[in-house]
Amino acid sequence: MKNPIMFLLFALVVLFSCQYHGQQGDKNDVLPIDSASVVSDSSNMEAISPDTANIDYTTLPDSAKITLFHPFYLIYVDFSIYHNKQSFIVSTDFPVVGTLSKEYSFEILKKLGAIFIDHKTPVIISKKKLPYHVASDFPHIKFEIYYNGKIIRNDYWVAEECGEYEYTYSDSFLEFFDQLESTAIKFCEPHTPEIRILLEKQRL
Repeated sequence: MKNPIMFLLFALVVLFSCQYHGQQGDKNDVLPIDSASVVSDSSNMEAISPDTANIDYTTLPDSAKITLFHPFYLIYVDFSIYHNKQSFIVSTDFPVVGTLSKEYSFEILKKLGAIFIDHKTPVIISKKKLPYHVASDFPHIKFEIYYNGKIIRNDYWVAEECGEYEYTYSDSFLEFFDQLESTAIKFCEPHTPEIRILLEKQRL
C-alpha cells in the first residue's frame, strides 16, 4: 500500500504545480501596451520606437526661390530650386545663368523642408534688444518656399548684430547659409571683372 500512496501524493504535487505555472503563463500572455513602442502587424512582430521611426524623413517642398545678397560683390544671386527638374542660379546684375545638379537641389529642398515645414531645427535661437542701432551691408537672404499650394516667405539679415537687436542663429542654419553663400561665390568668381564694371557704372 505504501507505493500507491506515494504515487498518489506525487501525482497531486505535479498537478498543482502545473496549474500554478499555467496560470502564470496566461497572465503573461496579455502584455501591457507601452506608449514608447508600436508593434507591427507583420509576421516579424518587430517593435519600432517613435524616436527612431522615420528619423530621416523630411517633407520636401515642391520648389523654392532663394535670393541672397552678398556684401562683398554687392549683388543679388537667385537660386531657383525644383524637385526632379533642372534648377538654376542667376544674378539679376549680369546675364549669366548657371545650372545646379539634381543632387544639390534635393539637398537644398530637404534642408528647407526640415527648417521651414517640419520645424526640426530653429533659425534663430535668441533675440536680444540692443541699447544702440547697428547699420551696415550685411548678408541678406530671402526664402520663397512653395509647398502644397502655399507659399512660405521668410527673410533674414545674417549678422550677430543688426538694427536694434543681437541675434543668435542655430548652427544648422548657419551651416546651411554657408553652403548657399559658398555656391553663390563660386558662381560669381569667374565673372568678377564683369561685376566690377557693372559696379563702376552704378557709381557714375
